[in-house]
Amino acid sequence: MQPADVQREFNRLSQLYREMHDDELESVAAEAYNLTDVACERLSYEIKSRKLPIELNLTAPPSDEELEALPPSDDGFVPEDDELIIVEWVESMEQLLRIKHVLDEAQIECFLGEEKVRDPKQLQSGFEGGLVMRVWRAAADRTYRLLKAAIPGYGSESTEPVPDADIRCPKCKSDGVIFEEVDASSTGDKETGTSKYCWTCDDCGHEWEDDGVVRD
Repeated sequence: MQPADVQREFNRLSQLYREMHDDELESVAAEAYNLTDVACERLSYEIKSRKLPIELNLTAPPSDEELEALPPSDDGFVPEDDELIIVEWVESMEQLLRIKHVLDEAQIECFLGEEKVRDPKQLQSGFEGGLVMRVWRAAADRTYRLLKAAIPGYGSESTEPVPDADIRCPKCKSDGVIFEEVDASSTGDKETGTSKYCWTCDDCGHEWEDDGVVRD
């Protein structure tokens, strides 16, 4: 777009989001992966100006084609319950795939339903009353921090206590940080993982990577 067109779109979106109610902003933020960069920027600005506890969901759920391409469980090993920890109860396949997509990107192994299968296509249990999602207990802390950063509202109704993820910019110490992506090039043990998390400070623009663990 030409500069004049960009400015008009900037002004249009600013007014559009300014006139929305809080719940409308939350609905738009839940599907922010469909928005343009300008729309995301103006939406984020409006949410922060109202001091709302809403984060943009920039991770699109996998398509049906991507689901079909998911590899089946490789070894069939079923861990004991005390080796795992619940990270969420989901009520639909769409919700399950959204969470699993984030975990797959971070190379965190996830076990689904009472059957504890890895492949959604192998599920026998339904979603009535909620379907449980578990990860290795050793990976729980990383999982909570990642999902809390990547999925708006995650942890608000969780059955497990969610660790306090006080992520701050190492340069200016602001808590206005944005989770960008997981560096999938990192590899590590399935239980503990060594993936790197990419962050950007919305206040000073500083970009950095870490392992998702908050340090004093």
